[in-house]
Amino acid sequence: MSHHFNSTIDAGLSLPVLATAGAQPGWVVLNRARDERFTGQIVFHSQPEMAVYFDHGIAYHTVSPGDRALSEQLVEAGVVVPAQIERGTVRVGNVEHLGRLFDRDNSIDRDSVMVALELATDDAIAAIANRPATNFSVTAYRHHASGVHRWLVYAGPSVQFAPAAAVAQVVNPVATGFPDIADLQPVDDVSIEWDHPIEPDGQGAILLSVDGSQDALRDADEICVPSPPPVVPAPRRRTQGPSYLSLQ
Repeated sequence: MSHHFNSTIDAGLSLPVLATAGAQPGWVVLNRARDERFTGQIVFHSQPEMAVYFDHGIAYHTVSPGDRALSEQLVEAGVVVPAQIERGTVRVGNVEHLGRLFDRDNSIDRDSVMVALELATDDAIAAIANRPATNFSVTAYRHHASGVHRWLVYAGPSVQFAPAAAVAQVVNPVATGFPDIADLQPVDDVSIEWDHPIEPDGQGAILLSVDGSQDALRDADEICVPSPPPVVPAPRRRTQGPSYLSLQ
């Protein structure tokens, strides 16, 4: 049975939606996982069935039914010995977790182990890419139980901090546009002139609006300026002596 892949229609589909669109060529699925920086598991329902595990779009491990444990494959490849596997493995129930392999045994050559895993994965990926169209299923963020995704170091965009000496100096800072404080001349007398007359409010204070106009008193905040106290003339002292009354 032949399958037709319509690249014009399917090019904009996300990976989960593409999985429901029918059988797809292996290379199309792999490219979509890479472009979407997919993390999780994709199972190709071919013969034999194969599960591929991705981290940020990178295929890091493949598993088919009947495959031996990864630790056994590494021993067979000659990159580790059984004693190193024993020291570096964390066993929880039936799970053989190798995610902390290099932390638990510093004698293991990390590069050799990584290359052995990459070679095995690349061979499986090449086989999937050249298979005829097949159905597949997607499970996001499902990692392989061996924990080997912890071996990967994601080299994504990062912020680079330059040393202080490498930072360009400001040629014309804003402060250079202001006069020096030593050049400022002192001001002896300052007077304030109002555009509008001010009138007492009848209670010993003068009410001014913010803009100085009386019309704005209803809408703007009012500033209460106390008026000066009234000037009361001092009482005049009476002169001691007789008082003369002129009779006509």
